[in-house]
Amino acid sequence: MEKEKKIPDAFAKVEKMSVEELLRKIYGIGPGRAISLGHFHYYRILSGNSLYDIGGDSRIVDLPAGISVLDENGEVWIADLGFSFTENTFGVEEISTTILRPRKKTGLIPKEYGRVFSAENAEEAVRKRLPHAYKMMKDNGWFAWDVLLSAPYMEQLASAGYRFAEDILKNYGPERWRIRKTESDMVNRLCHDGTSPQTIFTVPKCLFSKLKNERDLTTWDTVRKMQKDGISYEDAGAAYERFADTRDRSKMLPLVRKIMKAEYDGKRLFHSWKKLSAYFDRIDMYEAIGLSDGIILLSDYLDMCRKIGVRPKIDSDSLKREHDVTARIFLQRAKEAEKVNMEKASVKLRKYDYAEKAFFIRGIRDYDDLLNEAEQQRNCVASYAGSIASGRKFVYTMRETKHPEKALITVELGKDLQIRQAYLSCNRPITSLAQKTFLQRWLREIRRPGFKPSEIDADAEIAS
Repeated sequence: MEKEKKIPDAFAKVEKMSVEELLRKIYGIGPGRAISLGHFHYYRILSGNSLYDIGGDSRIVDLPAGISVLDENGEVWIADLGFSFTENTFGVEEISTTILRPRKKTGLIPKEYGRVFSAENAEEAVRKRLPHAYKMMKDNGWFAWDVLLSAPYMEQLASAGYRFAEDILKNYGPERWRIRKTESDMVNRLCHDGTSPQTIFTVPKCLFSKLKNERDLTTWDTVRKMQKDGISYEDAGAAYERFADTRDRSKMLPLVRKIMKAEYDGKRLFHSWKKLSAYFDRIDMYEAIGLSDGIILLSDYLDMCRKIGVRPKIDSDSLKREHDVTARIFLQRAKEAEKVNMEKASVKLRKYDYAEKAFFIRGIRDYDDLLNEAEQQRNCVASYAGSIASGRKFVYTMRETKHPEKALITVELGKDLQIRQAYLSCNRPITSLAQKTFLQRWLREIRRPGFKPSEIDADAEIAS
């Protein structure tokens, strides 16, 4: 058994760096730049390990999820980064770094893992380890050295004429764009180490040969998912070929996959692309609905049928009629369910109700209360009904104690107990110092351990 290689010393060096030094190494930035502290949800200027509160700033970088380094053999390692925060009475005071789970990495590395080695180091490692790939890169004027170190199969794919591999080697590199995690994940699911397309791709030859000129990674990923879903290689390939020359294939193919996966009573509604294609030909003949519009309409129709538990009518000659009738039933049921869910969610909002002599603030009580707030304030808060019902948004109304029936300020509170937005009617900003300081006291109180909500009777407001 091969002995596990020693963890590179570079990780220990990173742990000794100040956060300022680390971000300068990764992003090329120094003190005075703002950073995002993730779950703390505010920004601070960085100087060494010390942080100073500045509020919002448009020049922001996120703390990296991890780092990538090279060992003495030119192999790539990655490690997650842990950050520890020391707090004082004003918030975060200092930040320190910990290296977590160092491991060798094969496959593309997303930009969220900051690179702490230089472009020169990466180029030299490729020259020594992959001389044939080095020559190809030099001949083409490409500089994605770090891509080749972690995913050397990219050279085989680019040499074989696969356009997405050419694009990655051409457009990404130390001095250019870094690949995003969504893209690296798609490539890493599609490919693994190998010496030829047959051993590199995780999809069969009948598929990867059809997609040779395909540049869009989302399309590659969708076709891979289709065959993983049990859709035959022939059907997945035929569906791709139908949209290969259209601009909206990256949008249409995921919908086709969704339709072909759709079931009722444990059986798939369209067991083959041939059956689905014949259905679209029929609605085109009877309703003049083109293929792209038909896919969008059918996907929406099947979605609604699934949610309200009715059997889709796929033998009908009018998709639009079936869609519109189902939409009417769906909206009626959804509105009823939303009202019930809003009342349940509103109970949780009451735990931050707060009252003083001049003002009080309380959570929205139900759907009618939300509509009343929207009507009085002339804002779009009524559109938040679904988000409130699902617990994604917390909406409060601030009012004067002497006029409890009149909406004054609409407030959205985040789960981190920070105010997301707060506006007077017609989305006017708050200018009153008394109103601003009340909201600040409210935030301070609800964050205090042992806070008990005020008893506020919304029904009494309406009665008055």
